[in-house]
Amino acid sequence: MKTNRPLTGSKLKDFEVFLEKYADKIVQKWIDYFVYHKNIEFEKINTRII
Repeated sequence: MKTNRPLTGSKLKDFEVFLEKYADKIVQKWIDYFVYHKNIEFEKINTRII
């Protein structure tokens, strides 16, 4: 069984940058799915943020 560990160092910073860039989109998709019960398309992000 694999345990999850908190992100640290550069991995944490990378995640923070990702959230800064995509936070609005993440929240909008969450609202669309859980509040308005819309079908949400999978979106794969291929570009580097940093």
